[in-house]
Amino acid sequence: MEDNENQNQKEIEIEQNNQNQVEEGMVEQEDDNLEEAEDNKLMYIYEWVDSIPLSRQKKNISRDFNDAVLFAEMIKYHYPRLVDLHNYPSASSTKAKIINWETLNKKVLVKIGLKLGKNEIDDLVRSKPNAIENLLGRLYNIINGKPQMNNASSKKHHLNNNFNNMSNNSNIHRNNNNMIINNEETAELINAINEKDQEIVKLQEYIKTLEQKIEISKENQKQLELKIKELNAI
Repeated sequence: MEDNENQNQKEIEIEQNNQNQVEEGMVEQEDDNLEEAEDNKLMYIYEWVDSIPLSRQKKNISRDFNDAVLFAEMIKYHYPRLVDLHNYPSASSTKAKIINWETLNKKVLVKIGLKLGKNEIDDLVRSKPNAIENLLGRLYNIINGKPQMNNASSKKHHLNNNFNNMSNNSNIHRNNNNMIINNEETAELINAINEKDQEIVKLQEYIKTLEQKIEISKENQKQLELKIKELNAI
């Protein structure tokens, strides 16, 4: 009886070990697939960057892009009227790099739905691994009309879908000219609206200044009238 129980116990242990090995193999395979997808994504990003004429050759992409100059050039290539490159001089100091990114963020990125937070800018300036690659991926999606995702869902999703079109097209920009033009027109329209809003704000401030001057003038007039009455009374 004990022999049968021991035999059954051994069979159960063997079955559990086999199941554990299968599960471990599946996890390892999933990790390999994710790693391969990530490598493919990076390869497509680098090919995309190399296909665009930039002022510097790509040596170390994190460092090459950390002053925002080349990223501004990437946007300029697709949205020529949206970016003034003279606003983004080459920078070597951390402070100057941050200023470039903050300027680009305020003048351009918010207008195309690519607003950056302070931590993201810090990561880009410090050349944090994959910071610029992730931003380039987001830019590519915007150019091609793909919706942006929140951080919770993007990590898993982008490994499978973000760059499928890139792998199918050897020349990204020629195959997507119509989409690029549409996005450029949208960005220009947003830019025009923002400029009008700024003009309205300036006009409102000007009107407020005039009103203050009118109040001051009225007060001065009252003071003058009082002085005239005092002189007439003498």
